[in-house]
Amino acid sequence: MLATDPNDLVVPFTAGWVIEPFPVNPDGGVGPDPADGKRLITLTTCSELFHTDDRMVAFGHLSSVQRKP
Repeated sequence: MLATDPNDLVVPFTAGWVIEPFPVNPDGGVGPDPADGKRLITLTTCSELFHTDDRMVAFGHLSSVQRKP
């Protein structure tokens, strides 16, 4: 399942799998489909306004390309 809302996936700051080229959630939960082979963008941020050791994560796919004129 692709995480489109950062609230769908909150991980500890040590969860390095989220920034792998082909991230796979070791818990089998939210994450991109590793079989689709599409380019990903991974967004990470703190999960709370003030100090926290958790990170919110969202994955996205390239949807279009436009050449510069």
